[in-house]
Amino acid sequence: MKKIMTIFITMTLLIMIFVPTVQATSNLEGNKIASNVIDDIFNGGDDFINEGDTSKINQEPVQVLIQNLTSVAMTIGVIVAVVAGIIISIKFMMDGAVGKAELKTALTPYLIGVCILFGAFAIWQIIINIFFNVFSE
Repeated sequence: MKKIMTIFITMTLLIMIFVPTVQATSNLEGNKIASNVIDDIFNGGDDFINEGDTSKINQEPVQVLIQNLTSVAMTIGVIVAVVAGIIISIKFMMDGAVGKAELKTALTPYLIGVCILFGAFAIWQIIINIFFNVFSE
């Protein structure tokens, strides 16, 4: 059944490709009409490309907005990380042996979160710099 469907789909695609080209070249005027059709297709494509080249998008407002949002998000993340680190440190100094053991288990997710925060920020900056450098040319 799968083989029959594959053959059917292949044949359908071949018919869809070859029938229009045969009809275009089998007119009374011969290859002149086929040549005109191909020329029209290429001219339409060239017009489309030229129309796209004339209208450039101003990227500067987008760059400024993204840089501001990134700065605000990173500042908030650093503030939260520092405050959480201070709280964990104060609790570690004030608690006894049992409390220190519990805080050591809380320290691992904190360190992982800080690493994710700075790693994500670094990756984000790399992607944004590549994106704006590629599209600014």
